[in-house]
Amino acid sequence: MSYHRCRWVSDYATSSGSILRSRGLVFGAALLMLVAGCSSQSSSSQPTPQFQCTPGPVNLGETAPPPHDCDRQAYEKDQERLKLEKQALDLFKNFSLKYHHEMVKGGSETLPPQLEEYLADPAKGSVQRLLAKQKQVGGTVRGEDPKVTMRVIPNPHQDGSEVALKTCTDLRRSAMYRPDGTKLNDGLVNVETQLLKRYPDGRMRLFYSDGEEEDSCPFE
Repeated sequence: MSYHRCRWVSDYATSSGSILRSRGLVFGAALLMLVAGCSSQSSSSQPTPQFQCTPGPVNLGETAPPPHDCDRQAYEKDQERLKLEKQALDLFKNFSLKYHHEMVKGGSETLPPQLEEYLADPAKGSVQRLLAKQKQVGGTVRGEDPKVTMRVIPNPHQDGSEVALKTCTDLRRSAMYRPDGTKLNDGLVNVETQLLKRYPDGRMRLFYSDGEEEDSCPFE
C-alpha cells in the first residue's frame, strides 16, 4: 500500500513542478515531508530473521547447552547435521533388530542381503564372521527382541565418520541354545561405539563398531 501511495506522490511532484513553485515554500515543504514519510514507510528495514541452532552432541554424563541464536547459514548446517543423526539412529535400530532375527534363525554362512545393506568394512566382516561362527556351532537364540538404546556422541572424525553413536543392546531376556536344547550362554548387555558415514552411492552405512560387555546400560 505504501509503495503505490509514494509512487503517486513522486509522479505528482515531477509533473507539477509549476504548481509547487506557485504555491511557495510552505506547500513544497509539506509535500517533501509527505514524500519523506512515504520513503521511510516503504524502505523500513525488515526484521532480521532469527534462527535457533541446537548444540552439538555431548559425551555421556555431560549436559548439553541450550539452543542459541544463529544466522541462516549456521541454521542450515545445523539442520543437515540433525538429519544425518536421525538417519544414523534409524539405521542402527533397524540393523539391530534384523541382526537379532538372523541369530534367532541360527546364523548364516554368508552375510544375508538384509544386513549387508546396512554395513561396510570392517564392521561388515565382523558381523559376517559372528553369524558364520554361530552357524558352525548350531546355536539359536530364543527369547525377546533386544532393547536398544542409543545416544549421539561427538564425532571423532575417524576414517571419514559423519555420525558417532553410543549404543546399548540389552539381550538379557534372551539366550543362545545348542541343537540339543541345552543353554549355550545367557544374553548379554553390549555397550558399543558405532561410526557411520555416507558412501558414494548416497547410502549411509555402519562401518565401525567397538565396545564391551556391561552389567547394565549406562543410559536410558
